[in-house]
Amino acid sequence: MGALFIGGSRGDPKDYAFGNSSSANIIINHKGLIRLVSKPFLQSSTCKIRIRYFPFDHQICHLKYGSWTYTQQYVDLHNSTQSPDFSDYLENGQWDVLDAYFKRNVEWYECCPDRYVDITMYLKLRRKPLYYLYKLVMPIVLLSALSMVGFLMPYNVGVIKASLSVTLTLSMTVFLLLVAETIPRTSDSMPLITEYYIIIMVLIAVSTAMNIAVLNIFHRGESGKREVPEWLRKLVLFYAARIMCMGFVVNYWKEMMSQRKQHDMDPDRLAMLKKQRFFAARYGVSYTPLVASDGTGGSGQSSKQAKSSFTGVHEDDDNDDWAKFEENLSETGDHRLSQLEVGVDNILKNMRMMKRRTDRQQRIRREWALFATVIDRLLFCIYACFTISMSVVVLRITPAQQEGGL
Repeated sequence: MGALFIGGSRGDPKDYAFGNSSSANIIINHKGLIRLVSKPFLQSSTCKIRIRYFPFDHQICHLKYGSWTYTQQYVDLHNSTQSPDFSDYLENGQWDVLDAYFKRNVEWYECCPDRYVDITMYLKLRRKPLYYLYKLVMPIVLLSALSMVGFLMPYNVGVIKASLSVTLTLSMTVFLLLVAETIPRTSDSMPLITEYYIIIMVLIAVSTAMNIAVLNIFHRGESGKREVPEWLRKLVLFYAARIMCMGFVVNYWKEMMSQRKQHDMDPDRLAMLKKQRFFAARYGVSYTPLVASDGTGGSGQSSKQAKSSFTGVHEDDDNDDWAKFEENLSETGDHRLSQLEVGVDNILKNMRMMKRRTDRQQRIRREWALFATVIDRLLFCIYACFTISMSVVVLRITPAQQEGGL
């Protein structure tokens, strides 16, 4: 055997040995066994990186040592130890060595009929994720938590809520570009953190749409004309509010239903409506429910009492001229009082109508506001569950799966 070279110096072009030389010291015993004693050298080798679980990825790299010129018949390599010596190992700031071991391989090649022996050292490495946690993961977690604040903002700042969601989406895009510059460029697989970024971006976009939908629901009741449908009112203000533990909304719905039943079961109102229906059916006229009144016309005084109080004289006066004057004056006073009574009655009717209209508009606005509040709370819970679950999957379950796969 003329010479023996380390495979990294002239064999595999991806391995480079610094400080290696063509000559090496060997020890031969009486049985013909040779022990290679080489000088210390630095070896650089490439390794295929699996970035699926970046920055919680584990890598397996191997270094292959063997002879490319002599077959097993001339050189038969055996590892003297099962693992390398790490007594002088200096820890790396980016990687941890989980395991390292040697493996002897005897292989056949298509070019040659004989077998070749090599010793391969396998290194199991784990990336230290602390740097990437502070640089990539923590900002995205804070941004996703900040996106939940949009659901807690009041409705009178709707423009600010929408602009907040748009700003968060742009921030996510910037961080996604930062991740693209940090991880190795490959198309074999997409890193899980990139998928996490994309999912959070989609969730923030969905939260923007949710906030806009809730704002539309809230402002739908500003006109005070269109009421919440009965089935939707019961579904949201009662059942959904109970699920969301919103007791004040449930109490409002119960109070509203009790007032409606009490209004429908008023005995005076029922009696008046019954009479109106009876006369409408008897005389063949259209039936329109009217409000019950006391029948006095709102004045509370008879014409005679008004006349007496206005003139200050009695009806038993014997003076005919005074009687005629009194009669003319009473007719004039009754006419004026009747006109005044009609005017006051119209004013009262208009005031009652305006009050009923105002109360109805306020009730409609309040119902739409409560409806929007319940929907906002429901969407907030759904969004929070999705966001928290995705964060837990990336930060906890992914490292566990990575460790279990090695």
